[in-house]
Amino acid sequence: MTTLRRLARKAPLTVCAPVLALPAAISLAQPTMAQTQQPSAIDNTTNLLSSTAIGIALPGNGALINSAIIDAPGYAVQGNGAGVSVINSGAIGGGIDGVSLNQGGSVANSGSIFGGHIGVYTGGAAGSVSNSGRISAGTGDAVSLFAGGTLTNQASGRILGASAGVYANGSGSSINNAGLITGPAFGVYLMGDSAVTNSGSLAGGTVGLIDIGHGGEITNTGLIHGGQTGVQLTNGASLDNAGNINGGVVGVKLGAAGGLTNAAAGQITGGVVGVSATAGSVINNQGSITGGIGILVGGAVTIDETGMVTGTGGSAIALHNGASSLTLGTGAQINGAIDGTGTASAITLAGHGDLSSPIVNFGAGSLTVAPNAAWTVTGNWAVGQVTNNGTLTAGLVGTPLTIQGNFTQGATGTLRVVVTPTGMNQLIVTGHAQLGGTLAYVLSPGTYAPGTYAFLNAAGGVSGDFTSIVSTDSAQHARTLTSSPAASPLLVSTAQSLAPSALASAATVTTTSTTTQTVPLLSLAQSVVVAPQDASLFANAAQDEALSGDALTQTLLAPPASGTGQSCSIQVPQASGEAGNLATALAAGMCRLGGWVQASATDLSTSAYSAQGGGVLAGLDRKLANGRIGFAMGYDQQDLLDKQSGKASMQAVRLGLYGGFSFGRVEINGALSGGLLTDRSTRPTGAGYAIGKGTGGLISGGLQAALPIELNGLVLRPAIGLRITHISLGALSETAATQGFAVQTKSASGTYVAPYLRMSVAKRFLTASGVEIVPRALLGVTVNATNPGASTSLVAADGSLTSTSATHLSPVSAQLGAGLTIGRGAWQLSLRYEAALAASDHTQSVQAELALRF
Repeated sequence: MTTLRRLARKAPLTVCAPVLALPAAISLAQPTMAQTQQPSAIDNTTNLLSSTAIGIALPGNGALINSAIIDAPGYAVQGNGAGVSVINSGAIGGGIDGVSLNQGGSVANSGSIFGGHIGVYTGGAAGSVSNSGRISAGTGDAVSLFAGGTLTNQASGRILGASAGVYANGSGSSINNAGLITGPAFGVYLMGDSAVTNSGSLAGGTVGLIDIGHGGEITNTGLIHGGQTGVQLTNGASLDNAGNINGGVVGVKLGAAGGLTNAAAGQITGGVVGVSATAGSVINNQGSITGGIGILVGGAVTIDETGMVTGTGGSAIALHNGASSLTLGTGAQINGAIDGTGTASAITLAGHGDLSSPIVNFGAGSLTVAPNAAWTVTGNWAVGQVTNNGTLTAGLVGTPLTIQGNFTQGATGTLRVVVTPTGMNQLIVTGHAQLGGTLAYVLSPGTYAPGTYAFLNAAGGVSGDFTSIVSTDSAQHARTLTSSPAASPLLVSTAQSLAPSALASAATVTTTSTTTQTVPLLSLAQSVVVAPQDASLFANAAQDEALSGDALTQTLLAPPASGTGQSCSIQVPQASGEAGNLATALAAGMCRLGGWVQASATDLSTSAYSAQGGGVLAGLDRKLANGRIGFAMGYDQQDLLDKQSGKASMQAVRLGLYGGFSFGRVEINGALSGGLLTDRSTRPTGAGYAIGKGTGGLISGGLQAALPIELNGLVLRPAIGLRITHISLGALSETAATQGFAVQTKSASGTYVAPYLRMSVAKRFLTASGVEIVPRALLGVTVNATNPGASTSLVAADGSLTSTSATHLSPVSAQLGAGLTIGRGAWQLSLRYEAALAASDHTQSVQAELALRF
């Protein structure tokens, strides 16, 4: 019984079908071309069933193109010289090897190749294998590059080994996989300095990918899975991962001086350890690493962390046997403890972020907040020395930071103290505290009673002094206070009321006798109400939305001339009977109907904020004897950014009516629209950001009178009008990391009234092909009879009430504009630019319109 037929007895029917339904076959008693030594080529289209050990033997530079079945009890295809090539789109099966090239060569497979031992073997010299079909083995490796070489497994390729999917010996091999490679022991087994690029799937019952050579390079954007270890590398090897790697025990195991870069999209998971590293390794994680221990280190390593590390068993990062360097940057999320295990390892906080993980067993180690870094930290730190050279918010209200060691505030450092009406954040130091740099009080909104607030408790005493003390309760109350220098421990009292009339010019500094504990204090001399930071964000967002509604009204007062043109006929040719009557009725209904659509973009700049937006507006109207009436609907979005880094994004869905009539030479136009508003705000609080979501409504209308005048081919159109916009906002509640800094806004409303004068000048040109071209220019002036927007009342967490108004815009603005309209018959295309210029603000808008008449 042949090898393929023996295999077919054990294979699924989908695999067996090509084998069981064999066409007429040729039985061979000796290997084809076995006796010739000349370069030869075979194009085989006939099934060959050999009874000898070798089905087809190829000499040096021999070539086989197979689209049928080749079967032999030993080697289905064997190459015994250099330069042999095999191209297979059929089925090749051998009791020992499917294809065996003993002096290297190339195999290109889009069919199936099976070997009782090895599917495809290349030895003696580097081989090349390209697979888009199926290569499998009965007891050994599916593909064996015994002398190295290259393998390309395309997306449709399947390489299924009985030991390893792919084995590569020597150095310099290159494996590129976009399909599937599997083996019950190993997916890919590398013996030397080789490169693997995987965008498909690699899986091994023991290890997904193992490199026991030196200096291999692995790039993964796909999936690598190992029953015990996902990827195991030896000394000097590196792994770049933007895909998914997982192992039943260890996700990734690095050798000495190994390298791991886990990109933002990368995920590494291990049942016991996510990543295991030894001395000299460098780990750069921007993605996700998860394990019972996220990262386990067995020697001095370097870790740059801007991603997520999770330790489901307690420790996210454990540093053993050497002084390692760990840098946490912007985006770092540590879920679990950071364990120094008694080493002299060093932690650096760079960028900005939050850290609440315990730091344990760093008694001989250190933690430094880098210059220009900004971190908010809580929890318990067993660290010998903590130094702040950046900005540190140590603890939160009700959640202190405890340092089991010494604390030093560097000359460039800022220690931020968050204060609320009910308390302040706490820094507890079991050792000594050395003061310097800046002390910054950040006060949450609310009403503060007179009293004294303590934020630092140092059991080993306090020495030095802050060179400056900054108290920022709101933008208009920012002050810098300088305390007197002293060499002895200090008791700092900032006797300031935080009200402008009672602000002290300097902190009161009192020296104390030597003691085991000294406590800097914040002392409030009288009651004061602190307003929220960037409170005007809400009112300015309402102002921007009111101006957007006002712009819509102006558009509807002068919409595209979609209803103009030649009169239409309601006579339907060859219409008779009921069908003809229906067609005539439909034609009459569509007659004099016009439609238009407008896309617009706007840019607004004021002294306090800028806003960019855009939207789509469409209308449908009917031309009447002396005018027209219409209906419009649209959607627009405005994005606001203020000078304090506050943001607001507002969306509006709008519906409107418009119309215009002629009374003699005078044209009267009117418009009325309404809109539903949603907004999302991101407000800086001084202790992070607060997020708010709200809704509202807007009604806007206008009336305009114009008197067109023709003069020497020009059409002058002076106009006078009035626009009125009313905006109403619902109550809004914020959420914040420190909820005491969040506020609620009450319902608010405001009315914007804007009378205006405009003069447009246009000239009509008609081409020989009947295309009408009309350039236009615009001059105008608008008076802000009222300031647009809505004053807003804000309620702090303790119930304190403050109010804010929108930025005051200039009372008068000038309008300048230019446009071009091109039309022919029933269609018309318009482009328009308009700018509104004032002393403290300016607006630009660009509009593109397409109008059609039915």
